[in-house]
Amino acid sequence: MLEEAARLYEEGRLTASAAQESLRAIKTLAVAEGLLARVALARAAFLLAGALCVAVVATLFVFATLAAGLAAAGLSWPLALAIPAVALALGTALLLRQGLAVLRLARFSNTREQVARLREMWT
Repeated sequence: MLEEAARLYEEGRLTASAAQESLRAIKTLAVAEGLLARVALARAAFLLAGALCVAVVATLFVFATLAAGLAAAGLSWPLALAIPAVALALGTALLLRQGLAVLRLARFSNTREQVARLREMWT
């Protein structure tokens, strides 16, 4: 009976120790993802601001220059304005896509997956 109690005590201690290590690992992962999210948000803001700046500056300079040049080359004004508009829209869309991809890093997906695994393990 005493051996059985000692064995149960040891198994309980090992289980509690494993749970403590799991919680410590989750805490470390959450802190690491928090730091990553902070960096990702700053980088995403920089990329999104860059996309906006590119769109505005390019619109001012390229529209004026290219549209005037195309119109002088014999194209109609609507076509002369449409060609640079499409090019600028593609460039802006590329920068926005990269900025949104960086924002995905701030979703704490790894921590949520680990918490879900722990829930499954303990239920």
